[in-house]
Amino acid sequence: MKELHLAIPAEITREKLNQVANAVYKKMDQLYQGKMYFPGYFPNELRAIFREQVHLIQNAIIESYINCQRHCGVFQYETIACTNCTDSHVICFGYNCESPVQWETAVQGLLQYMNMWHKQDTNTRHGLCHHTRAITSR
Repeated sequence: MKELHLAIPAEITREKLNQVANAVYKKMDQLYQGKMYFPGYFPNELRAIFREQVHLIQNAIIESYINCQRHCGVFQYETIACTNCTDSHVICFGYNCESPVQWETAVQGLLQYMNMWHKQDTNTRHGLCHHTRAITSR
């Protein structure tokens, strides 16, 4: 994860992850079929494959995020979180609106999403505070 160096969530779609895995497995197959007689050759090649894998994952994450922004308004897509390999999703705001009506709808959708998120966050904080008070008062 440290090698990714991303300012956006490290989330990748299953399709992109499958493409990266296929490319890496192809390289590994080529490596194992080749001659590995030289000292240090195999570890160096493995490091090169790892660097390429990190680069492919970075590009896939960024490409998915950019594609998400090509929609109009709040958009969500299914991903796998790179930090813990669990199913997740990314929500972004797309800027590709073609008319003032679409823009107005998109902004209203964003405000609704933010209000919903704020209510969920407030409820979570309230629940945590109530739960913490109950534990500490025992």
